[in-house]
Amino acid sequence: MHMMEGYALGVNFGLPGKLSRDGPIWEDDFKRIAGWGMDHVRINMDHKLLMEDDRDEYKEEGFAVLDQLVEWAARYGLNVIMDLHTCPGYHFMYDEYWKDRGTNTLLKDKKVQDRFVSIWEYFSKRYASQKDNVAFELLNEIVFDPEDQWNKLVKRTVAAIRALNPGRIIVYGGKYYNNINFLKDLYIFPDDDRIYYTYHYYLPNYVTHQNASWHLQMMQYKEEIGEVVEYPGKIPRIEEFLNRHPEYREYEERYIGAVLNKDFMYNVDCRPAVEFLEKTGKPLYCGEFGCYSKCPRQTRVNYLRDLIGFLKEYGIGIGYFNYKGDGFGLVLSDGSEDREILDILTKK
Repeated sequence: MHMMEGYALGVNFGLPGKLSRDGPIWEDDFKRIAGWGMDHVRINMDHKLLMEDDRDEYKEEGFAVLDQLVEWAARYGLNVIMDLHTCPGYHFMYDEYWKDRGTNTLLKDKKVQDRFVSIWEYFSKRYASQKDNVAFELLNEIVFDPEDQWNKLVKRTVAAIRALNPGRIIVYGGKYYNNINFLKDLYIFPDDDRIYYTYHYYLPNYVTHQNASWHLQMMQYKEEIGEVVEYPGKIPRIEEFLNRHPEYREYEERYIGAVLNKDFMYNVDCRPAVEFLEKTGKPLYCGEFGCYSKCPRQTRVNYLRDLIGFLKEYGIGIGYFNYKGDGFGLVLSDGSEDREILDILTKK
């Protein structure tokens, strides 16, 4: 049996609403996803669709949409991960990219933490009748956590959920955007086999996010170096770029002179996931990965073939990003499917 039984192969999409990046999701979408042979969806929930930012009030219209999605998923045999993508006092983009858009207080303010716990208590009560078809993912991506507050908040939140939903599947990951290199810092619940640990994987960004206008570092690389990055292959002039930007060197020096290929992926960049599995024996879920469509097509296909092969070989749950859209999507804006990538994903 797959360690992530029921959550072995799925796809991400945003909770529909005026803030959603993906637009509406209909019953036929669930039929299509199930028809691909997938077993779950990961719903990225912008908290502002479900609750007020500044007071402890919930928006029934948003939860009505979420309830409908759960119903449709069940109708087609799909499980649901409710991913709290943002929350009051926290957005994963604030720390580095949107410094003028707000301040993250979740890991600093006890009142904000109390609110966070109460949110998951509300979910626990509302979805108490749902069984293994619904999993709770505590928060999408923590970025900076210099005082190790996240693990403490996780323990407290899990305890609150367990008091109401003893058997609920709970998913949580670590800092720096759920980076694979920080799996080692996650608190492991030794006696709780209903905790699934997660990470996101877009390494190296020089491949997966080239030409991504929202990615500061990749825009710097494009403007200063201006080279296309192929996979397999080397990152052109990476040493020159890191010399200009020593702030990136600590985590990217390994790319200097390296040939990015299946061997490097398995034995260097993906190695922390293997070590986590060997050390803990716990279920592991790659909740996001993908490759932007503006990178060379064959590079995208080669990269995803190797990465998906790795995840399947090691029994790691798959949450492909994203269901639809011309950037990362499996369904393009004209309604057509990217059959080449779908075939890689669904191949047994």
